[in-house]
Amino acid sequence: MGLRGEAALLKSQLVTPNDSLINNSYYKFYPTLHLGYQISDNQNIKISYSKRVNRPDADELNPFPEFSDPRNAEGGNPNLKPEQIHSLELTYQLSTELFTFTPSLYYRYKYDAFTQISKPIGNDVILYTIENLANKKSGGLELIFSGKATDWLDLDLSGNLFYNQIDASNIGYSNKKDIIAASAKLNSFINIAESTFLQLNFYYYSPSITPQGRMKERFYMNIGLKQQIFNKNVDLIFTISDAFHTYKSRWNVDTNKLLQNTSIYRKEPVYYLGINWRFGQSSKEESILKFEGEGLRK
Repeated sequence: MGLRGEAALLKSQLVTPNDSLINNSYYKFYPTLHLGYQISDNQNIKISYSKRVNRPDADELNPFPEFSDPRNAEGGNPNLKPEQIHSLELTYQLSTELFTFTPSLYYRYKYDAFTQISKPIGNDVILYTIENLANKKSGGLELIFSGKATDWLDLDLSGNLFYNQIDASNIGYSNKKDIIAASAKLNSFINIAESTFLQLNFYYYSPSITPQGRMKERFYMNIGLKQQIFNKNVDLIFTISDAFHTYKSRWNVDTNKLLQNTSIYRKEPVYYLGINWRFGQSSKEESILKFEGEGLRK
């Protein structure tokens, strides 16, 4: 168990439109507790509690909007507070020579949680910004399977089924909203030949809720190929992000001031061709290919 104290001195001066000082300083303690029991040589069970903090970055605090087109702008919130997270987990782990299986029950409570808000700011312009929720609660079951299916195939598969509830009464949305949601991720690493590797990543996210509406489901696949040459010191890399062009970020806003349906997607998948020349011993992380981000909006 542990206890960490943190004093954060955060002060901002907003010069325009009105000269003002913004004080977001705080003094908080963050306890942790981890308990484990070894059932057998390859089985164990753990229970843990932790309190964590997620602080906003500079862009999320910058209030001056950036325009993607004449009618849509995105800006931060200088009054944004860091979100505080209470997390409780019960985890069982089974490990063998071929695979590791880890189911976890969890509950997370966030106050001052971050959420994105759309609002009209005049002249038919919509501003996308960030606010703090009163609180956000989630709990569910996560399953993680990681193993070597054959001599040429490694798999990492995870699934998450959870209940989510948000309370945005502090920013003018009186009714609490809830949903049962799910997500799934598959990462596979295929050894085609001694120096040739194929990587496939698949992601799925079910519909989710926002204070103002809903975000629709989204899914996509990434494909990567790596060829090692020159005694495996040089990698030729080719990747395709969103290989089948299925990623679409779609959400709606339905309030008494704004009714909006938005869909954002790339015109084409993202293709990347590169060379990686290593000096010295390589690590396992270097063998994993990196892809373009999940999409234009998360």
